[in-house]
Amino acid sequence: MVIMLLLLILPWAIHLYVLVSGDNGLFRFGLQPWEFSGLSGVLFMPFLHGGTDHIMSNTLPLFVLGSGLFYYYREVSWRVMLWILLITGVMLWFIGEKGSNHIGASGLVYGLVAFHLMSGILRRSRKLKAFAMLVVFLYGGFIWSVFPGFFPDRNISWEGHLSGMASGILMAWVCRRSGPSSDPMPFEDEMDDDEDDDSREDDDNTPGSPPPSNSGPTSSTTGDSHHVRYHVT
Repeated sequence: MVIMLLLLILPWAIHLYVLVSGDNGLFRFGLQPWEFSGLSGVLFMPFLHGGTDHIMSNTLPLFVLGSGLFYYYREVSWRVMLWILLITGVMLWFIGEKGSNHIGASGLVYGLVAFHLMSGILRRSRKLKAFAMLVVFLYGGFIWSVFPGFFPDRNISWEGHLSGMASGILMAWVCRRSGPSSDPMPFEDEMDDDEDDDSREDDDNTPGSPPPSNSGPTSSTTGDSHHVRYHVT
């Protein structure tokens, strides 16, 4: 959480400067597809926002998703964030409309959403699956911004959102073996329980121990009593 608060200082400082000075000249550092001068936006685009509503809509998701990244994936957190940023920007540079200028951190937000969701699917960890479900609950509606037809009257960078989702899925696959350790498989838990049951049964059959209770269904085919064990899956 502290790391994300520090990272959010820069975009807010730039936004306040633009708001007070009225100088929009910094927007020239946004990402401009198919223009070599616009490649600088790969790095600078997430720090530029078109208004208070724009930066507010990205701040809380970045804080929640970024905090989850640095908490659960400490050993690869910086690598994941940097590669999501780079892959999103490069992909957007290729698929974006020529003559447009893309600003904002929504590509990074969509990348983190996709990363957490895909990691929750790929990994056998209850904690990560629980956090992925929280992401779905909070930001599941983000998926609609990938389709331009749903918001024809709003100036939304659906190409940036799509690029972010693709980069997040890719990084979740690349880093699928990094991060928190997996939980034990249910089969392993059942094997442990069976071993415990067998050990208790051996203890009951030791010399000098009282005979086991014959309560419950028995088989009378051979005249011997057999305990019936129910195998429940």
